[in-house]
Amino acid sequence: MLLTTWMSETKKSKSFENKQSHQGRLQRASIFGLSLILLYLNSTVAQYEYNNTYADMNYYYTGEWYGYQDDLTGQAFIRYRLSVYNVDATAWTTDGLSGYWIGIGVGAYTMAGGADMTSCLYSHISIEDPNPMYCIDSIGIEQKRPKPDTIQDSIFVDSTVTFKNVSTKLFCNISVIFDKAYQTGDTTQDYKLTPGSGVDGIWAQGQVSKGLQGYHGSTGSSRGAFRLDVPDIGDSGYTDWDAESNAQRSIQWGVKQACIYALVIILSFNQFII
Repeated sequence: MLLTTWMSETKKSKSFENKQSHQGRLQRASIFGLSLILLYLNSTVAQYEYNNTYADMNYYYTGEWYGYQDDLTGQAFIRYRLSVYNVDATAWTTDGLSGYWIGIGVGAYTMAGGADMTSCLYSHISIEDPNPMYCIDSIGIEQKRPKPDTIQDSIFVDSTVTFKNVSTKLFCNISVIFDKAYQTGDTTQDYKLTPGSGVDGIWAQGQVSKGLQGYHGSTGSSRGAFRLDVPDIGDSGYTDWDAESNAQRSIQWGVKQACIYALVIILSFNQFII
């Protein structure tokens, strides 16, 4: 009887040990698999952010900004720098009627939401001596070109336009800097920004046609929404943001979070793994 009991307990013990060993292997395999996924996602983000070079010939839109206070007037401004790379300029004419525009808006998360927009246009006349850009303070209107504000509060600072021939194509890089006050005093057409807050924003880009701002198109590379972290006054240096990888990073961040939660569950409830 004692021998039978001992053998039964021994079998149970070995069965328990085998189960524990099996659970341990599954746990280690799960952790290893999740680690590989996280490692892959990190490398994908790095590749996405740094491999969008001129040779890719894809649109790549970026925005940067910081807050500062004018020494003379004491008024606080946000300085924006918008850039777009690898724009196909092959079909542009040199009469100033074609070109490209880039824009950004705050206070809405859709193109039809009445966003406080600034659109900066480049009118093409020459590869060797490009025109400076100009910026228009406007308000977003559904299915129409943004309507210029009665009072223009977007202040053009500088622009850079460069060209490069690739095979039979002509490509263009465009960058523009402009200022806009946190609070312009225009209570009906401009959005009041508070340092340190967050606000919905939109971005867009498109061709200039017949000297006017053309339709930005419906693809994800031509317009989108984002969240603007309003900089504090006196921030040093630009806050970086790029339109195309912004959505990509958001998706990957969500997947990363899901993987982390799964890992926590595995570690906390490994006794339920069969």
